[in-house]
Amino acid sequence: MLKFIKKISQKAGSAPGTLVHIGERKIEKPRIRKNGCDYLAYALIDAVIDHYFVILESISATIESLEEELLDEPAPETMQSIHELKRKLIYMRKQVWRVHYQFVNSIQDFLVSGVRFQ
Repeated sequence: MLKFIKKISQKAGSAPGTLVHIGERKIEKPRIRKNGCDYLAYALIDAVIDHYFVILESISATIESLEEELLDEPAPETMQSIHELKRKLIYMRKQVWRVHYQFVNSIQDFLVSGVRFQ
């Protein structure tokens, strides 16, 4: 699996933030190399979920910026934009937490089962 990720990264390039880039960073860590493919899969999925939180923070920062704009120059369009972004943010938070919860439960079930991949 480690060789596979390196091969993909060489062909596809590794733009920051992409799964290939995350994979490259992850496989360089000794813990990944020691624990094998199953731990690598866990680390990649965990990194993807963590990236969702970065996106949520970005949306929150955009909302804050629009709220400041609204204070300086009140406009119905700005208020509408804030409202739409807040609705999207609430929806995304619910989805991200649901995926995170399912992932954690799946990993716990997997670890309890004792199955290991080579």
